[in-house]
Amino acid sequence: MLDNDQCRKNEPVAQGRVDLIEICVDACTSLSTTLRNIPPLSAARESVASFVARAGDFKVQNSVFEPLKGIFLTVCSGGPIPPHSALPDFFCDQPCSIFMLFLKGRCTMEVAGNEELHFVMKENDFIAGDWYGQHTKGHITAPKAWSHVSLMVTEDAAKEHFGLRFAESMARILHFREDGTRRSIPVLAGCGSPDLVSIGRRLVSMRKDDPLNAMELRSASLDFFARILSNAELSQRSQAAVLSEHDVRILTRLKKRIENEFLEKTSVKDLCASVGMSESKANRAFKQLFNVTIAGFLHNCRLQYAHAMLSERKRNVSECAFEIGYASISHFITAYRKQYGQTPGNVFRRAP
Repeated sequence: MLDNDQCRKNEPVAQGRVDLIEICVDACTSLSTTLRNIPPLSAARESVASFVARAGDFKVQNSVFEPLKGIFLTVCSGGPIPPHSALPDFFCDQPCSIFMLFLKGRCTMEVAGNEELHFVMKENDFIAGDWYGQHTKGHITAPKAWSHVSLMVTEDAAKEHFGLRFAESMARILHFREDGTRRSIPVLAGCGSPDLVSIGRRLVSMRKDDPLNAMELRSASLDFFARILSNAELSQRSQAAVLSEHDVRILTRLKKRIENEFLEKTSVKDLCASVGMSESKANRAFKQLFNVTIAGFLHNCRLQYAHAMLSERKRNVSECAFEIGYASISHFITAYRKQYGQTPGNVFRRAP
């Protein structure tokens, strides 16, 4: 911790314009001081300062600047960083929204100790949320170069600069799902679009020690904000959302169950209910993870079984059709031909 005399020697970041603090790890004391002078995100400032201080001898550079009053953008890059390095526990004590884009490296992010909100973040993924009152922690899992861009937007700043309707729309994106149900914790994640990744990389590569770049930095920062917010909105209804480890475990268990029990007369709805997921969410996530819907995977397993039985002459066509759930042999023949390019009768007759 810094004493009061040290703090008084550092001027706070002036608001309403872009001020740059280029920080290397050997100057983390200066970063810690400066961040504590940026109102009103006291706990957030402590966390960022703590992360830089713990970086030790690893080459990590951080730039913090304020394109508009109450909006703070941080660019962090460098490395390598040892695997399993802990990110600081994060707690935001003021109403604000935070958006992060990961450009290099991999990490896990867990929100409020909730297993369902345990995200595996990789290159070009983003996470966004209303972090007021939320505890967040993470670990770096890839011992390579590290780079990310993050943006903090206070609630008052969103209203002041962009209007009440904009602030309400942003809150709706973060707090509600596409179907109108409210998220228990207003955090979502997704895969960044090419234009978002491009502006993120531009912010990392821009010179931040030249006052003449102030206008360009302001423009790029607000462009980043607009694009990552748009990405967050799209992730509400996109199948390209980042899956939590909890979801991946559930879906993998569901897939294994289908592989073992595909001959049982169980509906997709019942299968989803057995793992505690709604049918719509489970189908979207299952297709994202395995590139097929639950019904499609169940159908494929049954046809593969029928194909094996016919190829080994253990069942005839009608027996296979009825065993895998077809009431009509003609419908079974049509589906089989579509899958294997020939009729089941031909396969049965040619089997040894």
